[in-house]
Amino acid sequence: MFVSVVLWVVAPVSLYLLGERQRPRLLLWVLVLIGLGADAILIKGTVAEARVFPLYLQVNGAAGLATIAAWLFLWLLWQALVVRALVAGPAKG
Repeated sequence: MFVSVVLWVVAPVSLYLLGERQRPRLLLWVLVLIGLGADAILIKGTVAEARVFPLYLQVNGAAGLATIAAWLFLWLLWQALVVRALVAGPAKG
């Protein structure tokens, strides 16, 4: 749940920064650090709850799997965009 709240803030900030001509690199690095910290929390929580996932999927079936896949896609998308913005450098245009 905690990392989902992080996603509500960092995803829009990341998308906003991608549209800026002058991307503040410090803010991009802060987002990278937030992503790494949140990933660590997510991995720790996932390992702790690993025994529950089969039951969740048994109850929810394909919808549960689709929900997990969609959330994971959204979670990884903002991080990939931030890393891409750091590697690409300043916006062109």
